[in-house]
Amino acid sequence: MQWFQLGALLRPLGLRGPGATGRWRSHKTAGEKAFQARDYVEAEKHFSAALKHIDALGTGNTRAAATLNNLALAYKKQGKYGKAEICLLRALRIYESVTPEHIHVASVLTNLAGLYHAQGKKTEAEPLRRRARAIVDAGIGQVASIAG
Repeated sequence: MQWFQLGALLRPLGLRGPGATGRWRSHKTAGEKAFQARDYVEAEKHFSAALKHIDALGTGNTRAAATLNNLALAYKKQGKYGKAEICLLRALRIYESVTPEHIHVASVLTNLAGLYHAQGKKTEAEPLRRRARAIVDAGIGQVASIAG
């Protein structure tokens, strides 16, 4: 009962409770649609807004990491490599703090390697690709051993 009362007080401020999550989801979905339509400026706008709402719920949230990853892809498409790198590194820190060998870590590592490759930084990209591949291969082995 007290949570709902507190949430009701904070919701108009956009700080806590289901309101921030709903706004995050709405902006995330709009950003994904804009990205698919190749409107990367609009995607950036929505992913940035989504990040603001999910960050209001606290740091280290895996939804924030997913949003950062998407925002980084929008930045990359616009040639904003520095901003993309910052987002990907932050997403990587969040995911690694939860589960260092998870497929989401591999995904961010692959995106970071792709970003470095696009900038001609092949030396930096290759170890990231290898680590991502190792995570994926280990995950496939784990699934096979469970299924077998």
